[in-house]
Amino acid sequence: MSFTLNSYGTMLKVGLESGYKFKSFGMARDASTDLICLLRHDVDADVCAALEMAKIEHALGVKSTYFFMTRSPIYNLMARGNHRAVQEILALGHWIGLHYDQGFDPMSGHSTEEWIESEAAMIERMFGMPIEAVSFHQPGSAVLQGNVSTGRRINTYSKSHLPGFHYISDSNRCWRNMHPTEEFARKHFSRIQLLIHPMWWVYGDEKTTYAVWDKVIVSNFMQAQKQFLATEGAYGGARKIVIKIDERDNV
Repeated sequence: MSFTLNSYGTMLKVGLESGYKFKSFGMARDASTDLICLLRHDVDADVCAALEMAKIEHALGVKSTYFFMTRSPIYNLMARGNHRAVQEILALGHWIGLHYDQGFDPMSGHSTEEWIESEAAMIERMFGMPIEAVSFHQPGSAVLQGNVSTGRRINTYSKSHLPGFHYISDSNRCWRNMHPTEEFARKHFSRIQLLIHPMWWVYGDEKTTYAVWDKVIVSNFMQAQKQFLATEGAYGGARKIVIKIDERDNV
């Protein structure tokens, strides 16, 4: 199936028709025998793409958890437009979590657990929603092996925190296992954790990840420009952004 919102909606419909219930990570320890899917979105680069996906899910009656970064190199979670987008996602009935950048060490003497608590608490204060889980951005072996403490919050990569859940991911638009539509249809796994990155699906069926990244960059620029146009007199008129690949990078 292609990476479009239409195909994404079809995937979710198959999950619903197969009897899967979409729950939050806080409900993962539910001992029921129901078919359960923890639908998760790591928002690496584009909050507006996340909102578009949230609307599709809401229309189908599906709830998911959106994990946002406080240290994203490309979006500012506290900027007006992004803040309002997250508020809209919550208003649609979804949940939010912390997408933690393990690759950055502030060298402050604090542990990873302490930084997670600090960043999660900040998001809780910003949006009035408890943060039940944390997902690691580009997790290392220690995270995958369950050797990093996340305190009272669920580590989405921890098998001890999420026993019995079959993991499926669209990372870099590559399915490392069977396509989720097939997994939903055959119901071989009663518990599924499905990781979907919104930016791969929202911008149409682009042929390469590079083309998607171009649209993500433009989207973030346009979102930032809206605020500048509304608040900064010295900014002047609206700009258009053109992306040119540096051939020296062999991209």
